[in-house]
Amino acid sequence: MYFTVTPVSELSSIAWTYVGKDYENIPDEETQQFEDMITWQDVPIVESQRPNSCRSTCRQNCIYALIVLLLCIASG
Repeated sequence: MYFTVTPVSELSSIAWTYVGKDYENIPDEETQQFEDMITWQDVPIVESQRPNSCRSTCRQNCIYALIVLLLCIASG
């Protein structure tokens, strides 16, 4: 799993994710639960980052983009 966020302005960003799976013997639901667990562990780290040139609104947009991304992943 690879996640990255690309700022496009001071107020918005684009979240990107790439997921590769090389373990066919594990059910998709179990894989999804594992991916969710790993992703949610990163949320506090992402939320704590405060770039000097970025306003709090930009940071909030990055967090919202990550949450939307997580919800999309969770819904399959």
